[in-house]
Amino acid sequence: MRRWQKKDAFIYDIVKKVLLSYENDLSTILYRQDILKDCINNKPIVERIYNLAIDAIETKKKSWLGIFSTNVFSLLSSSVSLLRMFLKFLRELRSISDEHYEKFDSIGFKKFFSAIKEELTEEFFSTAERQLKDLMFENGVFIRARLGQGLEGSDYKLLKPNKKVLIKKRLSKLTFLKPQSYTFSLHPRDDAGIETLANIRGRSINQVAKILANAGDHILEFFAQLRAELAFYMGAMNLYEELSNLNVPVLFS
Repeated sequence: MRRWQKKDAFIYDIVKKVLLSYENDLSTILYRQDILKDCINNKPIVERIYNLAIDAIETKKKSWLGIFSTNVFSLLSSSVSLLRMFLKFLRELRSISDEHYEKFDSIGFKKFFSAIKEELTEEFFSTAERQLKDLMFENGVFIRARLGQGLEGSDYKLLKPNKKVLIKKRLSKLTFLKPQSYTFSLHPRDDAGIETLANIRGRSINQVAKILANAGDHILEFFAQLRAELAFYMGAMNLYEELSNLNVPVLFS
C-alpha cells in the first residue's frame, strides 16, 4: 500500500488552500494549534491514521466497480467485498482510538476519538459483518413476489434468510425429508429459463445493490475527508521539523 512522503503533492495542495483561505478567527487558529501540538507529540500515531485513510482510498480504486456498473450482480458482489475491506480499516481505526485516546489533549482529537468510540461499536461491527455474510447468498436467494397483470410476477422483494427454512434445507440433504413447498428445476440447457430467473434475481437485489454501493461511497467520503484534514497537519509537522532542524525558534500562541 502507498505510504505518505514529505514531498506529497496532495499535502502541498491542501496546505496551500488552507493558507490562502486566510483564516483570521483567533479561536479557530488556537483550535488548530492545539491539534498541531498533539500531532507533533504523537507523530507516529497521526502518520498511522493518515496512512490508513490512504490505504482505504487506494483499496476502493483497485477493487470496486462503482455504482454505475451495468451488471447488478457484479455491483452487489463488488460492494460487499469493498464494505468488508472497509470494515477492516474501520476496526483498525477503532483500535487506534482505544489504544491512544489518552495521549491526545486537543479538543479536536478528543472529539474525533469520542465519535469513533461512540459510532464504531462492537455491535455495529458484528451486525455489519453478519449482514454482509448474508448478502453472499451462500444458501441461495430468498425472494417474495406477487402475481401481477397477465399472471406476471411483480413487486419482487429480497427477503432475509429464514433460519427454520435453512435448517430444513440442510436436513433434507441428509435424510429423506422433502421441503413442504412446490419446487421446480431447470434443465442445464434451458437458456431462456436461466435468463428469466437471472432477471428475477436481478430485479430483487437491484435496490439492495444500490444501497450497498451508496454505503461504500459514504465510507469512502469519510476516509477522503479524514485524509484531507490530516494532510494540513502533516504539512505543518513537516514545516515544524524543518524549522527545528535549522534551529529556528517556533512559538505557539
